[in-house]
Amino acid sequence: MNYNLYPLQENQLLATNAHIGMRLKQRRKELKLTQLSLAQAINISYQQIQKYEKGSNRIGADRLYYLAVLLGVDISYFFLKLNEHSIVTPSTPRADNGNIEISEINPAIRIALVNLIDVMNHSPTIEPIIDNIKN
Repeated sequence: MNYNLYPLQENQLLATNAHIGMRLKQRRKELKLTQLSLAQAINISYQQIQKYEKGSNRIGADRLYYLAVLLGVDISYFFLKLNEHSIVTPSTPRADNGNIEISEINPAIRIALVNLIDVMNHSPTIEPIIDNIKN
């Protein structure tokens, strides 16, 4: 499938932040964790968790990765059911395998993806943090 990429509008970014925040809150509550215990596990204030959950603050790629690990979900969990059209829109079918070339992705998203991959490749083990949350 071929994609026409266009610059993200601020309201699309806000909708994405709100969606990710909603998924963060949903998973935190499923695990019966408080905002405070989650915040302490990643060394931030509980107010920051509140802002993430409301979507008023964006979660950086590295922090989102650690939250996924701590909450026991794949990072894609936060993006499930996100309106895909807020980033790219399908157009004519591709002749190749259907993958999007990295050069076709909006530069801001491309940088975030590269940062996320880098964090995932170089992240130290955080088992002690996970054990700390469970206790």
